[in-house]
Amino acid sequence: MKVKGAVYVIKYNGTRFKIYLFFAVVLLAGVLIGALVSGILPVEKCEEIVLPIKNPGQKNHGFVFPGSFLRCIKPVLFMWVCGFSNIAVYCNMIAVLYKGGVLGVAIGAILKAYGTGQGILVSVCGVMPQYFVFIPVLMYVCTATFEYSMSKQNRKRKLINYVLHLVIAFMGCLFAALTDTYVTSLLLRLCMNGE
Repeated sequence: MKVKGAVYVIKYNGTRFKIYLFFAVVLLAGVLIGALVSGILPVEKCEEIVLPIKNPGQKNHGFVFPGSFLRCIKPVLFMWVCGFSNIAVYCNMIAVLYKGGVLGVAIGAILKAYGTGQGILVSVCGVMPQYFVFIPVLMYVCTATFEYSMSKQNRKRKLINYVLHLVIAFMGCLFAALTDTYVTSLLLRLCMNGE
């Protein structure tokens, strides 16, 4: 039974390449817009954005996990609910553009605070581990909501699959939050000790 589910997910993702590509371009546009916005931010704002990264040893894992999980699950739930309407594509574009903008601002602020060389290393250690997990989840949900909102027949039957996509996305968000809570703090400690 598990093998059938895994094969279904692989087939599902392989046949929707154009949709993934479209939303990947929207995400990159958001990252670029966020990077441009971070370029005009005052230094004090950049320091405020970078503050949690500067002291990775002082993170309270019980405090970080719920916030990280909420930052992941909110856009996923927003897109999933919008999948019931005909405007799901536009809602997905807004959510993906927003998450790309957040990523761009974070990376831009880190580069501004640490300089190019150290900033790239801190960005890879402090921001990217969670996004390596979360971006595929975001693309997966975009594709599922796009397909469900465009379907006209058998919506009740497809609802079961649509709920299954939400459960898979929920697990992905959970894994992304765990990555942000534990892996990121470990990588940041190694990165900061290596300065």
